[in-house]
Amino acid sequence: MQNIGLQKVNNSMEEEMLIKNIGNTLDSYKEVSNDSILNFYIYDRGEIFYSKLKETRDITNFIVEYTNDLQNEYLKYSEELSKSITESNKIQNKIILVILGFMVLSGVYFAVSIEKGVTKPLNQLTESAYKVATGEFNIPELKNSNIYELDVVTMGFNTMVDEIHKFINKMKEKADIEKKLGEEELKNLMAQNMLKESRLKMLQSQINPHFLFNTLNIIVITAMEEEAENTEKMINSLAELLRYSLNTIDHVTTVEKEIDIIKQYIYIQECRFGDRVKFNVDIDKSVLKVKLPGMILQPMVENALIHGIENKEEGGVIEVTARRIRDNCIVKIKDSGIGMTKEQIEKILKENDVSKTKGHTTGLGVSNVISRLRLYFDNEDVINIFSEIGKGTEINLKIPMGG
Repeated sequence: MQNIGLQKVNNSMEEEMLIKNIGNTLDSYKEVSNDSILNFYIYDRGEIFYSKLKETRDITNFIVEYTNDLQNEYLKYSEELSKSITESNKIQNKIILVILGFMVLSGVYFAVSIEKGVTKPLNQLTESAYKVATGEFNIPELKNSNIYELDVVTMGFNTMVDEIHKFINKMKEKADIEKKLGEEELKNLMAQNMLKESRLKMLQSQINPHFLFNTLNIIVITAMEEEAENTEKMINSLAELLRYSLNTIDHVTTVEKEIDIIKQYIYIQECRFGDRVKFNVDIDKSVLKVKLPGMILQPMVENALIHGIENKEEGGVIEVTARRIRDNCIVKIKDSGIGMTKEQIEKILKENDVSKTKGHTTGLGVSNVISRLRLYFDNEDVINIFSEIGKGTEINLKIPMGG
């Protein structure tokens, strides 16, 4: 382009010189022509006229020559201008192609941007709406797309899902509360029925022929052999045991009081069995104040005696221990009796009839104790039973330290 500009400048200067020369030549031609005409009229035909005529012809030739040169310059300029226009058109075409390419790329870019900005959010909205329609509300919150109309729809959808989710949670909480209230009412009803059953068993136990017969026989024999000191103590123990069982069956007591009543029961049974049955009681002081329902431990000791030791000819040993293990008081009742099978253990743990496996003294059996413990602590894991035929049974009661 720079070369074309320089050529254009040079051509313009040459044309200007040619035009100027043609102008000067025309002036000379006019002057010589006038002189020739003037000499033609003034003088006769002769040498001067011929000389002027020749000069005129020479000037004419110069004019023709200058005109041809000027025409050639114009042709040359036109050719260069045509080349310049052609080059310019090529450059313009290239520029147009570049612009078209840029426009195509821009179109593709905007198409992809629209796809990401519009189609993708719409697809996400559709998928989320389908999940909500199928009952799935734990979906991530949809993000804004920077498109006002879509953002309005997205915001409304997010709000709707959030409100539905809150409503469902409230309904679940309400249902859970109603369920818990129903369970509590059922537990309270079961507890009341169990207490009524337990009280009835207590009243019945006061005239239990087997227990009274054995106790009276012991009292008679002891009274005959001694001066009534042991008899008085035995009667006091019996009275204390019956009084405690009637007064605490529907009340909360402590491990310490439960152990005291076990000792009263042990004294009576030691008088009955003598050396045939031995009792060992070892209680950690840290668990004495732990709270639990009344009449829990004595029925378990009595169960060990009746079903474990009593039918064993050589007798046996019953151990009662209580220790704190982490957050629980573990009371262990262990006997060296006849033992139980796995089926018998499973039956005891699943037994719901409190009238079964009852004791002689109070009429309260293992099933009653287990049911009352589970209801009181609202926990199924309150007892473990380990036993082996011919070697004995161990029962572990798990009582929370907090009571």
